[in-house]
Amino acid sequence: MYSEISRAPSRAPAPARSSAALLESRLSRFNASVQPRVRALAAEHDWIADLAISFPAVLFALARPRVKVDSEAALALVISGAPLATVAQRAGVPIWLRNLPPEAFTAAIPALPDTAEFRRCVVNHVPNETKLVAKWLLAISNAAAIGDADIALWFARAFPLRLPRQQRWKRPYPRLVAFWAWHSIHADRERVPMRTIWRPEMQWDAAETGAIDWANDLSSALDFTEAIDDVWVEDAEINGYSFVAIRNRDDLYAEAIAMKHCVAKYAYDIADNRARVWSIRKDGEHVATLSAEVMRGPLPTIRELAGPSNAQVGLPIWIAARRFIVGGDHEGVDPQRYTRVRQGHDHKAWQTLWRPYWLAKRRIPAWLSLTGRPWMIYDAHT
Repeated sequence: MYSEISRAPSRAPAPARSSAALLESRLSRFNASVQPRVRALAAEHDWIADLAISFPAVLFALARPRVKVDSEAALALVISGAPLATVAQRAGVPIWLRNLPPEAFTAAIPALPDTAEFRRCVVNHVPNETKLVAKWLLAISNAAAIGDADIALWFARAFPLRLPRQQRWKRPYPRLVAFWAWHSIHADRERVPMRTIWRPEMQWDAAETGAIDWANDLSSALDFTEAIDDVWVEDAEINGYSFVAIRNRDDLYAEAIAMKHCVAKYAYDIADNRARVWSIRKDGEHVATLSAEVMRGPLPTIRELAGPSNAQVGLPIWIAARRFIVGGDHEGVDPQRYTRVRQGHDHKAWQTLWRPYWLAKRRIPAWLSLTGRPWMIYDAHT
């Protein structure tokens, strides 16, 4: 891809200075934020200056080292004439970054996998647009930290660096996807239910859908721990449609599976008395899901009405749903009936669920704390 440096020797036989014009050309291509430091290092020794041509990533990393990277020791290795592979390892730079140009680096180079298999495959997925490389490297680094090298390699191929025009309103959830992928491989699936299992051949959209379904199902398991008695509007049949209340998390999970959508996300709101959900059926077949909440005024109104896979429903279902909600028995209702009731989170269940992950990673990430909530596994702060 970048042929001008692809044949650079691991170490020249003598510290002969590269041509001043070529060196200046390469130094000028480093990001403005690090350029003064890069030039200062290059002025210290010919070997350091030659890194601008032979291994720009190492020179950038020495100018902007990560925490716990001993840049002084790496510089000493450079001056002593050590092989580039040895210098790169000390600088915390994987050898497969060698052919990337100076423009590719705009922030401190993150920790990245560098196994032989990863090194062999990842170079096939380097973005064609240099300005996207920093985002690509960060996605790989995070995927490796949350998941493992195999998941990181899949991110190198599948992570959407640039969303299609029709999807630019979306924000991808890389942390959630990597977390779900790790559990697909390592978790006890009987204890952590999964509708879809991550596979390396997946495309991003399919994986993200599977991860979101998994997160919603986990929310149902952790938040909707007790069946509800007051469903606001009792089961009824209207215009040939049966309205069946969701009373517990098994009902909610079954509805999510049958309808292939994210109704399980309502677990927290149901448990907090903020919403209620009904399965709408026609001749025993699931045709839609109705949710209601008290938004304005004292009585419930329709919050969402969706068909299979979140498809829009026809007018007959809307008419039946309106009649069901509006015509419910609200006479003499207690004003406190629809008051939000905060449910205590089951921290023990949370800790039991994630303990295998914490043990495998030998750490408890800040985004997955001991007293967390299900929304934490989304990318709320990234």
